[in-house]
Amino acid sequence: VALFQGGLIRNTIKQNDLNLQSVYKDYEQASNDLALSVSVYYLNVLQSQERLHVADKNREISKLQLEQINKLIKAGAKPEADALEIQSQMARAEQLFVVAENTLDLAWLSLKQSMRMDPQAKMTLEPLSEEQFNSVQIQKYTFEELYAVASEQRPGIEAARIRLNGAKLGEKIAKSL
Repeated sequence: VALFQGGLIRNTIKQNDLNLQSVYKDYEQASNDLALSVSVYYLNVLQSQERLHVADKNREISKLQLEQINKLIKAGAKPEADALEIQSQMARAEQLFVVAENTLDLAWLSLKQSMRMDPQAKMTLEPLSEEQFNSVQIQKYTFEELYAVASEQRPGIEAARIRLNGAKLGEKIAKSL
């Protein structure tokens, strides 16, 4: 029968409790990270949709330029070489449109995968309205303010702090042996 072990059992129980607390904080951090990655993928989809829209407008502009150049060529005001240059611009605009379509498809896939959805599922996203966008308030923070809030509220930092306390108890346990 062990009569005295220098606090071994008590410190081991405390250390295991701290380890459990750090696991809970790690879980909170993983949840926060997942929410952040879904937000990033959402923004990527919105950005890709906007790029596709811009690429489509560029295609339309190139077509209009070609029509205008063809009229000027028929009137004798421009050489036929100018039409070839516009056709090459149209080809580039078409390529950028295809790239934008592919980028949008990949952005959707990433978003759906991050939410563990079926890749074939249909989704639509609504961007912020002008009124909603204008109601967003931008706040400015100093580094010190951000650090103070993060060190108090970030589960990952709290988990590291708890693990440090657990390691200190580990030293006491090792000394008690």
